[in-house]
Amino acid sequence: WECKRQLVFDESDLKLEMELTVEAFGVLDQMKNMLRDEFQDKKAKGGSGEINIERWHFAIQAHADCVMIASRIFIENDINSKCAPAAQLRDLEDFISTHSSTIAGLIETGNPSSGANEAEIQNRLEKAYFCSLTSELILAKELGGFGDLSDALMSAETSEKIFKRMKRRSEDSSRNLQHLFPSPKQEHYDALIQCWGECLQNRYSTAASNLVMKKLNVFPHDKASDILFQMENYISDTKQIDGAISANVVWAWSQLIYWPAIYKNESYLYSPMAAEKMLKRTMDQYELGRIYFQNNTSATKMYNFVLRSYSKMHKGGKTAMERSLALLDDMKQRYDQSG
Repeated sequence: WECKRQLVFDESDLKLEMELTVEAFGVLDQMKNMLRDEFQDKKAKGGSGEINIERWHFAIQAHADCVMIASRIFIENDINSKCAPAAQLRDLEDFISTHSSTIAGLIETGNPSSGANEAEIQNRLEKAYFCSLTSELILAKELGGFGDLSDALMSAETSEKIFKRMKRRSEDSSRNLQHLFPSPKQEHYDALIQCWGECLQNRYSTAASNLVMKKLNVFPHDKASDILFQMENYISDTKQIDGAISANVVWAWSQLIYWPAIYKNESYLYSPMAAEKMLKRTMDQYELGRIYFQNNTSATKMYNFVLRSYSKMHKGGKTAMERSLALLDDMKQRYDQSG
């Protein structure tokens, strides 16, 4: 279920898939109810209600798995709204919050089973948050995109709420429970950047959507940039940042040429010049060792994004050509200096 799958949009397949998903959630509910009943029964008999910590951890892992299952299911209506990843993630967060003090007590008392693989639990939860952040975006892309800009904006706003909640819960948690309240990692920041970047796709730009864009307090490309800068401040100085994340921000800026609501009151070279500035900032950080490129094509893509943006300018052709040639020189110079 964790694997990204191409859904076959056949009515019978989708029905079977939904039935299997509901069954999985039913098993999860049985597990949680069993733990609750046993916990309450032990307390009613005068005990502490103590349950093996491993079982709490297994329940959390299973719940995280169900979030990942939900994130890859196409839901057509509200009949199965409990299958929505946002709803499942909320249930998971509530479950952890409800029982965190019990789990903390088991850890502090040196419970013999407290040696469960906390790193694996944290990894599952991080994946659950990542799947929730990207769920609507991935399924929309499989359908050819969101219906319109408003749908894309709504999806990005939902992802931003999930991200902020993850960050807040981590900051409010105690040190010994950090594996149950993981903080956002680079992939979570990147996921949110991609969600906001999606709003700038050319296919969403219409006369009506530009009116919607014009009313926004903060434009999507500014959101993407702010998230990148937050990540740079949040990630430890000793840890390099994947340059592909910066490439996604450069792409977002390069799309402004399709949105009159954004560029209308700016210079005609506003979009490509801003994208170029972000590109050079990224390459400067790479030369300082603060950024790495896991994929060798990421840096090349950034240059392609900016050059294509210059090539689509409807006026100022000479200036656009001169800046394109200068950018090619910059690319070659950095290549030669890299050894």
